[in-house]
Amino acid sequence: MSDPVHEPADPPTEQPGTEAPFEVDAPSWIPPAVPWANLVLRSPTLVTTTLDLFNRTVSESLAHAPPCNRPSSTETGSTCRRGGELNYPSYGEWSSDGSLFLTTSNDQCLRMFALPEAAAADASPALDSSEPWTAFRCLREGEATMAATWYPGFSYYDPATWCLAVSTRDHPIRLWNAYSGTPVGSYLARDDREQVLSANALRFNLDGSRLYAGYRDLILEFDTHRPGEPLARHPTRATRRSRAGQRGIVSALAFNPDRSGLYAVGTFHNSVGLYTETDHRPLYLKQPPNGQGISQVQFSPCGHYLYIGTRKDALIYCWDIRQSGQFLFHLDRAQPTASDGPVSAVAESHPSTHQRLTFDLDPTGQVLATGTVSVTAEGRACEGSVSFIQAPVGPNPDPSPAEAGSPLYNFQAHEDIVNTVKFHPHLPLLATVAGQREAAEIDSSSEGGDDDITDPDSTGRLPARPDNSVRLWRYNSSTSTDDGAP
Repeated sequence: MSDPVHEPADPPTEQPGTEAPFEVDAPSWIPPAVPWANLVLRSPTLVTTTLDLFNRTVSESLAHAPPCNRPSSTETGSTCRRGGELNYPSYGEWSSDGSLFLTTSNDQCLRMFALPEAAAADASPALDSSEPWTAFRCLREGEATMAATWYPGFSYYDPATWCLAVSTRDHPIRLWNAYSGTPVGSYLARDDREQVLSANALRFNLDGSRLYAGYRDLILEFDTHRPGEPLARHPTRATRRSRAGQRGIVSALAFNPDRSGLYAVGTFHNSVGLYTETDHRPLYLKQPPNGQGISQVQFSPCGHYLYIGTRKDALIYCWDIRQSGQFLFHLDRAQPTASDGPVSAVAESHPSTHQRLTFDLDPTGQVLATGTVSVTAEGRACEGSVSFIQAPVGPNPDPSPAEAGSPLYNFQAHEDIVNTVKFHPHLPLLATVAGQREAAEIDSSSEGGDDDITDPDSTGRLPARPDNSVRLWRYNSSTSTDDGAP
């Protein structure tokens, strides 16, 4: 597979078997990389936004979606049952070369957004509200999306690499070609009763030759180039009754970028394990003191640190994997602070939410970005701000654990909870995704028609205009005329 290309070139040409059914409105070039070390995290500029693309019911969102594949009648039942629900984006991820941004949403569609050419300029122009960030491709699944991930060898100039793996409820994993908009393979997992199993976590290994999928007490390894049955089965514990190993549904996977063959596994039983690709046996097992299941694991670019996010817990834990003892420190999504040393005594009174919140590290590993968490008296997660937190870098933590975790900057990105933040892999850009499940109440008698959402009552069940959107932000260089970093 070819490496990502960052020099200007012609748009991709159609290859046999990948003819696009309609024109792909994607950028014709990839801008050069910009070092994050030359940037300051302050006063981000809004480059583009999806506006009201997701502020519709599921049925209305599908009606406004770009041309997409049509599922069979047997695959549309779930969508029809939820047609009156409000749509919202639930996750986002950049392709490895940064040319496309993928989103999953409540309407069971995977949307592809092209990187705007203006986003690569040294100074992005003022936002044109009449030109929203629109998806050029929509892949529609028949059930709710459990997990989705890009093929790591993605190259904008090679349509054969426009692949992503998607897991949906009660269906095999499907490998899609986003250029042609068609599935090109499926990976099947079955239990002892021959029932199809749904993968709760997906991740390609670093070279893309293997696809790992997480199930209850089990990791399946598939050969990417040979869809079908799994290549190998890797139980996370010897037997269902065994106390040794990792219990529960595998909910998160991550591979160490240092190419040591090490990968991390998180489960909904709130445990994290480190494994090797050679024998797939656990080297270390750890359990965060709080939380109700692991929602995310991510290695630092240097490979020395593993960051762990949990459900119903505002803390992000940092583990120096070279030491099997205590966590190095923790970060607080509610009030970003650090704690040096053990974190076993952390209070459990932090704001929490059932929603999966995704954090990210910048390409240098110096900054961690996350949406903040607070919950209203009615139990509704809110906020909309994004915090940048200092992270340790290198074999000798710099800054020290006592200094790491300190907040660098905080800004209001949305008017609703930010469930995903993703740094662009090569440019000073940050994509933010906001939204959560709401009960839509449509006032069809109003002048606005079906698109008007009723005002909230005294219980605050629904905001007048939920901010279910995706936004792209840009940061100024350190040579700008601003006063400097915060």
